[in-house]
Amino acid sequence: MAMKHTLAALAAVILTLALAAALVVGEGSRPARAQVTCPTTLPPAGNFTAANTTQGQFKTNLTSLVAYLTCLLGTDGTTTTAKTTLGLATVATSGSYSDLWSKPTSISGPSSSTIGFVPQWTNTTGSGLGVGLPVGTGANVLLQLNGSGQIPAVDAGLTHGHAILTSSGTHTIASTSEKVIVIGGGGAGGGSDGGSLHEAGGGGSGGVSLKWLTSLTVGNTISVTVGAGGAGASANQGGIGGSSSISSGSQSITTVTANGGMGGGVPGGGSGNQSGGGGASAGSGGDLNWGGTQGANGPQASGNGSAGHGAPGPLGGGGNMGNGRGATGGNGSAPGAGGGGGGDSGSVASTGGNGAAGIVIFEW
Repeated sequence: MAMKHTLAALAAVILTLALAAALVVGEGSRPARAQVTCPTTLPPAGNFTAANTTQGQFKTNLTSLVAYLTCLLGTDGTTTTAKTTLGLATVATSGSYSDLWSKPTSISGPSSSTIGFVPQWTNTTGSGLGVGLPVGTGANVLLQLNGSGQIPAVDAGLTHGHAILTSSGTHTIASTSEKVIVIGGGGAGGGSDGGSLHEAGGGGSGGVSLKWLTSLTVGNTISVTVGAGGAGASANQGGIGGSSSISSGSQSITTVTANGGMGGGVPGGGSGNQSGGGGASAGSGGDLNWGGTQGANGPQASGNGSAGHGAPGPLGGGGNMGNGRGATGGNGSAPGAGGGGGGDSGSVASTGGNGAAGIVIFEW
């Protein structure tokens, strides 16, 4: 009876080892093993521990257990043989993904090949890390490839920026849709002729036009004209501000124009009867077109010699009046602002301030 208990204890130890081995190689527990067809199933524990198990049955069950372990681990009891029998030898020593059993299927893409199970898409103009993205400079595409299909480039139509032109020239289109603000030049202030109570008027401001440009081609150009500010005059009416505009370059667009402001008047020898210069008339071609603001009149006040202020432009900055006898009017300081009128000198002519030049601003 003692012999039977001893053998039962030994069988329990062997069974525990067998169960551990079975768990190691069980389905889903490890991705790296070979398929093994065992000659027998694992004997249940009850075959060893049941009270009515005979010595013959115990021996038979023990033989089945040994056969099962031999199937799993090999016949010589060495670690190397066990790894080989379990299908672990190759991947355990190589570390190669291709040696794993039941590995995931590689991902594929349109007209693709794979390198290390990473898709390598190709296209009609080149190859590389295409990842199925479009090639070129199409509109409304956040990410696309260059002509070689290799270097990602951000579609300029979805970026933000601006271009400010303070002189005539060319604008290169940066986006498929852009907003443009066009401001005409401000008129100059008038200059006093030196007569008593002959304070001159300030210059009028330039107009402003606003346009949303669409269906543009990135890289094409638009011609830009920036109107000059009117020139201040001595003892005469101030100069008229120039018109600003955009028009077709290599990109065909509707011409957008913002007109310039009028010059300030001067009493006596000049025309205008000391009135401020008129604001620009509304321009054309924009989605919104506004005229300018009239410059201030000369006050015709005895003794102080002060003239009229220049009209502020869309961004402010009207020229200060000539304050005092013979004082020159201040220049317009912001785009499209009018110059201030020249002060009354009593005997010597004064000069009006210059109007400020216009400006053209593109935004995208």
